Amino acid sequence: MINAIGKVAFAFIIVCFSAQYWSFLPSVKQIVLTIIASVVVIAFNILANRPQTLSVGINIFPYLIGGLAGIIWGASVGHSYLSWQLPSDKFQQTVIVQAEILSVTENQRAQKLDLRVRQLDNESVNFKAKVQAYYFTKTFQKHQLVQLCLKLKPSHGLQNPGGFGYWRWLVSKQMKATGYVRKCQQNKLLSPSASIATILKYRLSSIEPKAEKWIKAMLLAEREDLTSEDWDLLQRTGVAHLFTLSGLHMGVVFILCVWLAKLLLFAAYSLIGKQTDPVFTIGVQGLALSSSWIFVAICDFPLTLVRACLALTLFVILRASHRYSTLVTGVKWVLVVCLLFDPFSIFGISVYLSFFAVLVLVFLSWRFSFGVNSFFQRAQSALCLQLFLTLFMMIATGIIFGAIHWSSFFINLIAIPLVTLVVVPLGCLCTLLLLLTPSLAEAPISLLGDILYYFVETLHVFPTLSTHLEWPKSYWLLALVLLALCFIPSIRFRTFLPLFVLIIGGVVVSNCLNKKPDWSIHIFDVGQGSALLIQSENQAMLVDTGGGYDPHRPLAASVIAPSLKTLGIRLPIEGVISHFDTDHSAGQAWLTDNEVVAQWHSIYTDCLKGQQWQLGKLTIKVLWPSEKAVHKAELSKNNLSCVLFVTDGVVSALIPGDIEKEAESAMLLENKNVDANILVAPHHGSKSSSTAAWLSAVSPDYVVVQNGFLNRWRLPHKNVLNSYREQHAQVYTTAKDGYIRFDVNTNAPRKRRVQVKTWFTDFQKRWYKTFHTH
Repeated sequence: MINAIGKVAFAFIIVCFSAQYWSFLPSVKQIVLTIIASVVVIAFNILANRPQTLSVGINIFPYLIGGLAGIIWGASVGHSYLSWQLPSDKFQQTVIVQAEILSVTENQRAQKLDLRVRQLDNESVNFKAKVQAYYFTKTFQKHQLVQLCLKLKPSHGLQNPGGFGYWRWLVSKQMKATGYVRKCQQNKLLSPSASIATILKYRLSSIEPKAEKWIKAMLLAEREDLTSEDWDLLQRTGVAHLFTLSGLHMGVVFILCVWLAKLLLFAAYSLIGKQTDPVFTIGVQGLALSSSWIFVAICDFPLTLVRACLALTLFVILRASHRYSTLVTGVKWVLVVCLLFDPFSIFGISVYLSFFAVLVLVFLSWRFSFGVNSFFQRAQSALCLQLFLTLFMMIATGIIFGAIHWSSFFINLIAIPLVTLVVVPLGCLCTLLLLLTPSLAEAPISLLGDILYYFVETLHVFPTLSTHLEWPKSYWLLALVLLALCFIPSIRFRTFLPLFVLIIGGVVVSNCLNKKPDWSIHIFDVGQGSALLIQSENQAMLVDTGGGYDPHRPLAASVIAPSLKTLGIRLPIEGVISHFDTDHSAGQAWLTDNEVVAQWHSIYTDCLKGQQWQLGKLTIKVLWPSEKAVHKAELSKNNLSCVLFVTDGVVSALIPGDIEKEAESAMLLENKNVDANILVAPHHGSKSSSTAAWLSAVSPDYVVVQNGFLNRWRLPHKNVLNSYREQHAQVYTTAKDGYIRFDVNTNAPRKRRVQVKTWFTDFQKRWYKTFHTH
């Protein structure tokens, strides 16, 4: 029976985790029909009285039940998330909301607020929104009840190969809208924050210890004061997990609570029984769990701590009731409970790292049989566990973030014991004193501040040894699996070597069978901006860099560079700046400084009519502007955009930047042939461009509009879209389709020469990315 329930749990977990990749949500009718079909098949086999078939059915039946339960749970959660979406008449309109502030993050330009909205234009609602408050002098605080004027739009994120999945992250936080706070008279504070965490933060600030922001992060999960430089330091040194309240901290707190409970109960219980009595054990663990939950409440119920404490509670209950036979079974049931409690955690990263760490500990405990009693042997086992756990976690985080920081291995060997044995126990004491007797808390808090201050200062001077992972993540995951296989004694060299050769051979064969097109155009989704890549053979050229408000972190850093890495583009490459509006050129300096682009072409160098370059088998011609046009004062910056004509002699593409009607007319007079199969819409589909005569001359088969989702200019203009369609062109927009790729095979039949693939349709069609169909 226990084995069957374990199979149900395993199937449930697998199906629940697969829900993040579903392209659609199964309907109630589809689920019911699946259940009926399964029951009919099982009943038929039972009635047929076939022993072998019946035996197989009995073995499969638990997996079937667990899988169906996972489908029902995943579908119900998904439908619940989509059941309420921001009404279309509220898109980008000023609305008045009443909301509770869930978190606050500050930078130089804005305060980023996570809100739980309770009222929207006097209508009762319940959804989360992520908004930015620009240039507000008053600082918002967590748990304040506020009334704000907002401009909102549905949750959305840029969609490109590589880089951070912002939309996915929004789903993991259950955010249904994004936007910004407008200045208006209705903005006001309805109720101040009065949580325990706020009181502790105020009392902590009054002491003014060193490293105050680090103490807040460590004790109260308050990471709002940490800057981007701080996070870069934590990631580079591999200690970010130590400044995020997680399972490590929860485990230390629970052990401390167990010791405290033993001290409290020992004196009373020693009079009536033995410490080994089961009642004493239950009392100690019950008191320890209660104290642990109080600690979670004091920290204001951060999700990572709640999940860890919930897992700890279930694990203690299972162990006390003897309902599981192995650690793996216990972990399995803990994972089931966590998925039921927080189903959206499958879209985040923390749950994977947390349970990966647990599985590594279970695996290492099984492999090395750490069942010893002496203090020296336990210390030796703990050191061995830490060494191998640090190694596995360093590789795992490296795969996720795209770089392995070798220094983190050595730093964690010191940092984890320091935090576990000193910082967390001392922090718990500080928290207790701040609550009960703040006057006595000053000395231990000052000591804690000094420890963290010198620890962080040491991190700053510690040398960074990093390796950026150039191979695809799947290859590194394979390497991680092979590393784990090396630890299994039953897999000897003679077994391991053929397996290794077989896997590597399969990877090589699959790459050889994956036929590459003759040339490609990659249109990146950079919002209301422009960035695309022309690729032919082993050469590539970037045209424009997208926008970005932060010169140290433009979209070129978060979109273009990761995309080039994922696409396997050999760096450095050449680049073209069509013109120097911010939405086209903001990333130029960053790409140059980081040696992504070695040489730039623009109208100030050689991007003038008559110039041409070879890119693999492609000829890239500059059609506009002429030298004479550059010196005309009446032409705007947009009209001086560098216009590129890309051709292999059969298929061609036209990339016109932001030219408008005047430049289109002049270009037609100076160029007889502008006919192109692929057209990048000039000026993002503005009505100031794409005249009828110019479109007729270009006569495109495909048109791509580079535009931001629900941008304030409402581009592309509906009349321009109609003009494209009157040319019988297929129209794509980055706001609707995300990243778009044109693959060209010159020698293919005419109808198959150009293949178009979009992010939403071909690469990552997901059930939660359905806003544009409403």
